[in-house]
Amino acid sequence: MKVDDERSLIEDILTSDSVKDFCSKVEKAVEKGMRKGIEKGVEKGVEKGIVKGMEKSLEKALESKAVEEKLKIAKNLIISGLDDSFICNCTGLSMNDIIKMKDRI
Repeated sequence: MKVDDERSLIEDILTSDSVKDFCSKVEKAVEKGMRKGIEKGVEKGVEKGIVKGMEKSLEKALESKAVEEKLKIAKNLIISGLDDSFICNCTGLSMNDIIKMKDRI
């Protein structure tokens, strides 16, 4: 078979409806697979974001509650007339915080 005949045959095969149809189906399948992959990736990303956001919210709420408890304890110790440095040691609050609290009570 001559080179020109081979080229012509290859050209005929590549331009035939069955090959075009096959290529079209492959292209659609690839696009569908990519869409599904992207959707799945976005879904997982959103789920991770929600979980991370919930964890941070819970962490902040717990921290806030802990600070609130420290302040309550400090207030009770101040009212009881205990030493400022003792209150600092018990609550972990700074001396400045204790002095400010005493001024408000």
